[in-house]
Amino acid sequence: MKKRDRANGGRTAGAEYYIPAASLKGVLRHEVRRLLGRMAHAAPAMAADQLPGKIEKHLADLFGSTDSTGKLTVHDIVVTGTPVTVARDSSQTDQPVYTKIDRLTGGSYVSALKRQQEIQGTAVISLELAVKPAADGYFHYIFPLVYVLRRLGAELVPLGGRTVAGLGQFKAPTVNIDCGGETWNIETGPDLSAGNRRQLEVWWEAFAGWCRQ
Repeated sequence: MKKRDRANGGRTAGAEYYIPAASLKGVLRHEVRRLLGRMAHAAPAMAADQLPGKIEKHLADLFGSTDSTGKLTVHDIVVTGTPVTVARDSSQTDQPVYTKIDRLTGGSYVSALKRQQEIQGTAVISLELAVKPAADGYFHYIFPLVYVLRRLGAELVPLGGRTVAGLGQFKAPTVNIDCGGETWNIETGPDLSAGNRRQLEVWWEAFAGWCRQ
């Protein structure tokens, strides 16, 4: 999580905490890659040497690559919150101190000690998918995104926090989708309504067909 000045009509209006869109996009891409990998390995007709290229092709279609623009736009997650005091024992400071690890040697160095303030607040994860809704031609993109967002909302995937892997927590009751004049509110927990379960199955079938292409 980062901190920046909040713009207000060209003037600075205090500071705000946020998780950069690039960080969120990295989490989404990583989770979708894992899902595509499981789908590809489950296809018996797919040669092992073809799997990486096929997975990267689908990822580039959705997230973009150095040669193309993806269909997904990811926005910064702005957190409306304040620093919080975390209960610790008497030997610890109010703000935890973390030590960077040298990636080459695996050792730590004192000069890289980092003190971090922990933030708690509310936020919205906002994504935009640039597709034409005609003939349900976008359903195969929805399933992997809903899959990852449900995992984020259920706190199964860390987001933000003190490392590149992320140790922050994000919790949400639903994933809200508005596309083609239709709106869905998909629960993040295990108890899905019958209608949402059927809709997920429709998106899943489209996604499975896309993976076989």
